[in-house]
Amino acid sequence: MEEYIEKILSERGYLYKTEAKVEGLKNKSSLRIDAVILKDEKSISKDILNDNEISCSIELDGQFHFKETSFGNDLKGQLERDGIKNEFSIERKIPLLRVHYEDGLKYDKLEKIVVDFIENVNSKNIDNVITYSECYPEDMRILASYEEIKEDII
Repeated sequence: MEEYIEKILSERGYLYKTEAKVEGLKNKSSLRIDAVILKDEKSISKDILNDNEISCSIELDGQFHFKETSFGNDLKGQLERDGIKNEFSIERKIPLLRVHYEDGLKYDKLEKIVVDFIENVNSKNIDNVITYSECYPEDMRILASYEEIKEDII
């Protein structure tokens, strides 16, 4: 999925950074966001971004976000880190797209999900701070109303 995301963002001409560190986003150590869409090209070269430099962010949630795998992942720790990223996005008013791994298997489907999300952010046409792709389980979704903060998004 990561290669697909980079291809989609690059081909569409979005300013973006992958594996981005954002000031204040940490657990025991800094957490990274899979991809962020930047407001300004000056931010591309920065090692650590400020939240006001980010238009929106994308998290690609592989199987290890939902179940124990043969890779020996720590599901509880992963869910904790996901929760920290969700809360960070809500508190900082940064729209976040969470893509379920099944939605990322086909390039065309992933491209539509990502492009629609970014276009909706740019046109201020989204209902929640966190947007989930189609296959995301309902019981794992946190909904944070976007109405109060729509005007704050540039």
